[in-house]
Amino acid sequence: MFGVHVYSTYSEWLKSPASRAGKECQTCHMRPSEGQLNIAPGHGGIARDPRSLSSHHFPGGSIEMLKNCLTIRADIIRLDGRVNVNVEVKAHDVGHRVPTGFVDRHLLLLVSADDEAGRSVPLTAGPVVPKIAGAELAGHAGRVFAKQLSDFEGNSPVPFWLAKPEYVDTRLDPNRPDRSAFVFGTSVQWLRIRLIYRRFWQEVADTKSWPDNEIIVFDRTVQVGPHPEKKTIFLGAAP
Repeated sequence: MFGVHVYSTYSEWLKSPASRAGKECQTCHMRPSEGQLNIAPGHGGIARDPRSLSSHHFPGGSIEMLKNCLTIRADIIRLDGRVNVNVEVKAHDVGHRVPTGFVDRHLLLLVSADDEAGRSVPLTAGPVVPKIAGAELAGHAGRVFAKQLSDFEGNSPVPFWLAKPEYVDTRLDPNRPDRSAFVFGTSVQWLRIRLIYRRFWQEVADTKSWPDNEIIVFDRTVQVGPHPEKKTIFLGAAP
């Protein structure tokens, strides 16, 4: 559309493990509703086996589906006093990249550290969230998983009809983990890991005054010990 490949879900499915396994969109998005025996009771509907009645809600970016298809593993260890955090984010049991569909949809991985008094401990090494995610989070330790469009002057985000054909795509591939390493200072006592799903870029949501723009998929805070003992945390359903 306008030279930009905006809606690429079908192309993604063709290349996915789900496609090779014979799984179609309906396999996940139109699963039968439990206990439903009649699609039109009292209006001519016929009682049927509930396993044969597919749901037509076609859920996508819901908290249930996000929690079921996304996992985080974080290995935390203190080395030479500093806190090292290795984070793996993975999408599994999906037939497309995550997120997919409308081009503004994106995931944010946020990692933050606090000292004993609750003061923020700065990142000393590792990736940070780019400015496309909004002024509030730009420069925060983390990653953005998104199809990132820009115009010919380098402005981003932009609507697809103003974007140049080339774009940056950091979305999650099915069954292919994304790994990031973060290092914080010596005073860390608490570490927080969040994964947030947003329907629109924050700049767009703010301009339009659209509420309910984000879903918090995972939010976990753990205490970091003073000794070099590795701590591993898992978030999400087991793949």
